[in-house]
Amino acid sequence: MLYKLCILILSGFIWYSSTAGAKKVEARSGNAVVSSPADPFSATLLNGEQWKLKKKGAMQVLVFTDSLCPYRHLPECESKLKKLNTLYKQFSSDSRWLTVVKEYYVTKDAVNDYIKRFDIEYPATWDQGNELFSLYKINNTPYVVIIDKKGNISWRGDQIDEDLSATLARLK
Repeated sequence: MLYKLCILILSGFIWYSSTAGAKKVEARSGNAVVSSPADPFSATLLNGEQWKLKKKGAMQVLVFTDSLCPYRHLPECESKLKKLNTLYKQFSSDSRWLTVVKEYYVTKDAVNDYIKRFDIEYPATWDQGNELFSLYKINNTPYVVIIDKKGNISWRGDQIDEDLSATLARLK
């Protein structure tokens, strides 16, 4: 009897571990579609203006980045930023974009240099206190969150690829 109980508990633990891990991988891979409403916020841009997430009416693209790019813990960040700049040029007339730059280990001057170095044309904010990174549960960069015209999160992930491009085209 004790043997069967141990097997049952072990089986439950293995099942839970495998499903919990799968969800984490799915969220990091950019394939998780979240239909919940986007958490509202406002941010001060690097130029001093205010940027506020709209509740409805426009597709909004949040790009979470790290100004330490290029760095060994940020693989392919340079090529991903280039692709994001291209997507911005392609979809900016149909959407609002915001770059959210991680605060850790940098100054505002370093953030401004980063924006210039990578020719990021869309509005940018320096996320002091990493409040937006925490609010949207962002753990890696670059990471994109797309909010549809109804104010719901429609796509999130770190894969800057055809799936992201197709989602932007579908939601515009």
